[in-house]
Amino acid sequence: MYPRSKATSLKSRYNNDVPKNYENMAVVVALLLSLMSILMVTESTSAIFSSSDKNYMDKLCNSVIVLDGEKKPGSSFSSTSNSKYKPNTNCTLTFKTAQTTQRIITTIEKIDIADSNGATCGDYIKIYDGKFQGPILNKNLAEQCGSSTSSHVSISNVVVFHFFSNGAKEATGFKASVALHFPLVQACPQDLGVYLCTNKNCISKLLKCDGHNHCGDNSDEKICSIGKK
Repeated sequence: MYPRSKATSLKSRYNNDVPKNYENMAVVVALLLSLMSILMVTESTSAIFSSSDKNYMDKLCNSVIVLDGEKKPGSSFSSTSNSKYKPNTNCTLTFKTAQTTQRIITTIEKIDIADSNGATCGDYIKIYDGKFQGPILNKNLAEQCGSSTSSHVSISNVVVFHFFSNGAKEATGFKASVALHFPLVQACPQDLGVYLCTNKNCISKLLKCDGHNHCGDNSDEKICSIGKK
């Protein structure tokens, strides 16, 4: 047995170390639970955003959607499932690519945002490149409200759609499509599962003839097989 003084010293050391060890373990467990929670949210968000037309921005506010070349190379969504968008809407929807070398083609296929006086937009759809409140892709006022369709390619691998409406006047809203662009795939050969648009954008072959303008110039929808549109 240890002398009383040494035993007392060991006991004191044990009592001092154990709480620290438990505290460290608690921190690790908390971090693991936090990570699991993030992964579950990401998986859930991806699951509710389908490749069909039944995606609505007002039901996906603040969501982050990851575009993947194999599973989800692109999709489309509308501002709302209702006949008109609601007043006092302030909603963002973020898309990011699975690979940092990929870019995103954004296309506003239809737009009916009526609250404009020609100089400013009371209601608008803005598309930011890189992050919310970053550089705006659709800088032209006519592309943010009114009826002018538009298409742009991001410089970064993230785009953020921001839809805002006040309480003055509502309309039917907009329909948009997004698609991965593969700038590093030279010549964009079809045998690699990609399609070269007339405007030189390179998209997944899976998006060709699906009824949406993923190229930005609609060339992916101009020559389609009979019965497939």
